[in-house]
Amino acid sequence: AFLFKNKTSRVKIPWFIGLFVMALVVNTYIPFVQQNSHYLVALAKAGLTLTLFLIGSGLSKKVLLSVGVRPLFLGILLWLAVSLTSLWAITSLPVGN
Repeated sequence: AFLFKNKTSRVKIPWFIGLFVMALVVNTYIPFVQQNSHYLVALAKAGLTLTLFLIGSGLSKKVLLSVGVRPLFLGILLWLAVSLTSLWAITSLPVGN
């Protein structure tokens, strides 16, 4: 990165790298965090999943607020219905030979 740096542009380091390093240090040296890190990992995975869903669907906070709660709630209910029906079909219907 430093080889391609010039006077008009600066090398930008993403802020999440610093937070990642800080999380590594905190997890290494603070026993309370070590003991409860599995909760933090689960929370981080849920947050990442939600973020990737919102990016993939093209939704933003502004769009969600403009649409309202009812369509979002309906979408969640439909997603649950399709997911649960698919799970039921996969686990309980007989498989052909």
